[in-house]
Amino acid sequence: MKLRSLIILLSFCVLPVATVQAQIKTSFFQDIEVFGGIGSSHYFGDIGGKQTSWHEKNKLLAVFDNLDIDWEQTRVMLTAGARFTRWRNFALSVQLSPVFLSGHDYNSDYQYRDLVFNTTVIELSTQGEYYFANRLTGVAPYGLFGVGVFYSFGSGNFDLDENNIPFKTIPYRPFHSPGVLAIVGLGLRLPAMDKMTHSFDLSYHFTSTDNLDGLKTKHNINDLFVTFSYKINIESFSLWTYDHKGLVK
Repeated sequence: MKLRSLIILLSFCVLPVATVQAQIKTSFFQDIEVFGGIGSSHYFGDIGGKQTSWHEKNKLLAVFDNLDIDWEQTRVMLTAGARFTRWRNFALSVQLSPVFLSGHDYNSDYQYRDLVFNTTVIELSTQGEYYFANRLTGVAPYGLFGVGVFYSFGSGNFDLDENNIPFKTIPYRPFHSPGVLAIVGLGLRLPAMDKMTHSFDLSYHFTSTDNLDGLKTKHNINDLFVTFSYKINIESFSLWTYDHKGLVK
């Protein structure tokens, strides 16, 4: 009799704990994906790309001077991470992205300087994705925003005087810069087979440094870079049921 009473008592103790655990799992881990991707990167800063007449008149135009893109400066970026979804229209991702940047003065108003640089940025970020359509039922555009930290290292073919002005060209000198960044962009998610989806996104990465290219100027405008990436997303856990087309039932 005592044993039966003890079993009943333990059942009443364990049941609430199991229920709470199930509720937490259901509430916070509706869907988990891992992803990997590849894309292109483009740098905006003090070397190449910009027209003198634009950025000397308006600093805002200097940041968004996309009409003067030099496609020869386009480089590669990679990314990998995990995406956690609580609601069907919002997801939070953590990702690690090596981004390769390069720039030169050859096609700009600063051609006379003949400056060149190459930089690698290692970025660790957390990004939120808000979907303007249910991402489980078909094509879904989304907006993304996030914050991150980075460490960049590279080299350039110039030396600087005490005012950070290049005064001569040299074989190459190294430079590096840690910092934080903010990310804003847009993307598009496509359904696919067997719980696998494809997504594309275009994002601006606003950094806290003017030293991605190793050159600081009197304009004192922080450097930024833009990435365009293609990702393959694979379900690792989901409480949602999919059909053979990758759509939720």
